[in-house]
Amino acid sequence: MGENKYTCPGCGSKNVRQMSKFNVICTLLIIAGLFFLVGYLYLKFLWIGTALFLLFAFVSLFNRGMLRCTDCDRAWKME
Repeated sequence: MGENKYTCPGCGSKNVRQMSKFNVICTLLIIAGLFFLVGYLYLKFLWIGTALFLLFAFVSLFNRGMLRCTDCDRAWKME
C-alpha cells in the first residue's frame, strides 16, 4: 500500500481521503434546491441563497479539490 502524502491539519492523522468534485457539486446543488423550495414557498429573500449556492457549484468546477480527514471529519482545500 502506498503511503498517504496528506496529513490532517486539525488532528495530524494520515487517514485523509480526497473528496470527489461530483460529491461537492451535488451537495451544493441540493442545498441550492432546498433554498429555492423554501424561498418559493415561504420566504422570498432566500432566492439570494439559491443564486449563491448555484454560483458556488459553478466555481467548484474549477477548484483543485477538497480533502477530508476520516478521523476528525475536517475538510479543507487541496494545496
